[in-house]
Amino acid sequence: MENGEDGIYNLMTGGDKNILLVPKIQITEEDIENVPGLKLLREEIKKIEIQQKAARGKRKFLLTKQLKEMRQDQYILKSSYKPPIVTMKLTKSINQINLN
Repeated sequence: MENGEDGIYNLMTGGDKNILLVPKIQITEEDIENVPGLKLLREEIKKIEIQQKAARGKRKFLLTKQLKEMRQDQYILKSSYKPPIVTMKLTKSINQINLN
């Protein structure tokens, strides 16, 4: 394709740039209370953040990497308990064209 990856994206969305291909997942207070283990994970993330702020050098790098993985784990944990609803087929409305 002449456009590269942009051409593939345009074929998938039909040129509509307002289509979300992946739904945005957020963790709410309700999720923290209801999903088992999520509250504990959030508390551990806060502890590691405090350690990371005080750390230097390689330890700071490793704690930053650990924080990133723990933050990803909370979304995985939520998704395993409450799978996101994803539509399988994009639907579009067709506007009538008046040909006069």
